[in-house]
Amino acid sequence: MAEEISRFNIKEEIQKLDASIKERVGDQALSLLESMMQNNSEKRSSANECLDHPWLVCMRLKEKA
Repeated sequence: MAEEISRFNIKEEIQKLDASIKERVGDQALSLLESMMQNNSEKRSSANECLDHPWLVCMRLKEKA
């Protein structure tokens, strides 16, 4: 079971999401999601990198406006 989970294809799942929600959330949000869901921990974004992602920065700026 663990092997099956580790073989989960993140990019494939993002592409499935992309087809149904891309228009609502945009490319930057999908980019953030993909960076957070990397199977390889060395490629996965850290919490600080996620907080500095352009999409989250933009969302914080919108909240302040």
